[in-house]
Amino acid sequence: MNRRRNKILTISIFVTLILFSNVDILNAQNRTWLNYEVGITASQQSWNTQLSNLHILKPTNSIVGGYIEQELNHFLSIESGINDKFYGFNAYYFGSDSLSTGAYAQCVQIPLRLRTRINLLNNKLFLSPHVGLGLLIKSYDGILIFPEGKFDIEVKTAFPKTALLIETGLSLELILKSWKFAFLATASGNYTSKDFINYSIKDMNTSFSTTGSYVTYQIRVGYAISNIWNRKKK
Repeated sequence: MNRRRNKILTISIFVTLILFSNVDILNAQNRTWLNYEVGITASQQSWNTQLSNLHILKPTNSIVGGYIEQELNHFLSIESGINDKFYGFNAYYFGSDSLSTGAYAQCVQIPLRLRTRINLLNNKLFLSPHVGLGLLIKSYDGILIFPEGKFDIEVKTAFPKTALLIETGLSLELILKSWKFAFLATASGNYTSKDFINYSIKDMNTSFSTTGSYVTYQIRVGYAISNIWNRKKK
């Protein structure tokens, strides 16, 4: 998993540097930031069951990502990059017939965000709301049923190969010269009528679904990499 995340961060830096390679056309006072984020995420899920002894787990998963943020003016910036996203859901039933079931999907997400910045204190502490879109790309997925072959399973919707999420968020930023530190809260939502995963266990009158929507809480560390080439020009 760590090796995979290192690849994601490497790809994110490469891709986003290409996206914002024409920074010379921008005012030199508008900085370019290289941002790294790490945090936890919790996904929306829905269980419909008549089993009183069904124990449902709602795990939180970690999330990491790397981004390039380009300031357009003193209060507006645009950013893109890449992060990993894991969906995982589990439930256990212990009765006359034991059941262990769940669904999972490993994805990468490429967000495109428009961010504004509101000065709270001495051009160092800022409130920064953002809106954007996130392209979700599935790496692999699966549905777990144990014991296998004992229950009648109907998969109504499997996880899509790609999906588009709408993202809104808010962060509190502290900027100290070339460094940025922030705490972010972000909600990513699937506002279509189609579930990402939907399956039912007919013999146990139990079904599960998720829209793919999730919330994250992250810590961000950023560095103004534009300072590097601005020094070389002097």
